[in-house]
Amino acid sequence: MNRDDMLDLLENLLRDDERDGALEELERRSRDGCADARVVTYLIPVLHVQDVRPRRRASWLMAKMAQNKTATFWPLEELNGLLHDEDAEVRENAAWAIGELTSMRVGGLGSIERLNRLLSDPTPSVRGMAAWALGRLAERMGMGFQSSMAPLRRLLDDRYDGVRRNAQYALDRLKAAGVDE
Repeated sequence: MNRDDMLDLLENLLRDDERDGALEELERRSRDGCADARVVTYLIPVLHVQDVRPRRRASWLMAKMAQNKTATFWPLEELNGLLHDEDAEVRENAAWAIGELTSMRVGGLGSIERLNRLLSDPTPSVRGMAAWALGRLAERMGMGFQSSMAPLRRLLDDRYDGVRRNAQYALDRLKAAGVDE
């Protein structure tokens, strides 16, 4: 796809009647390793649409782009805001994106308390992803995590195995970084 075709595709994200098709195409491309830095910028308005389906897809795409290590401007405050979204899948995707961004040296102390709040989310996958993201942040930062220790320890007794594993992962990373209660 040439540069103009990609721009047309991205501009379709801003049109209600073209958005679903554009998101579908971008999902396909991101699975193939698309790293066009413009995608993130064009996804920002989609994160605020009323319909939850495009917000889910846009938040997933942001996480996938972070996983693909796309070098771009990262709207960390937008992602932090999504940690409070009414939809569990959007919250989970936002936590995933924040965790992935740490490998690119993006993210910081502003995400820790927001992720801590998600450790008591009613949705197990959100709790688990928040714990994983805290572990990733701890690998890079190693400070500011004292408030995470107690809630992560409580998750070791969660009824869901994936949540327990991610909590243990985070606690191991915090201990390796020298964080103690």
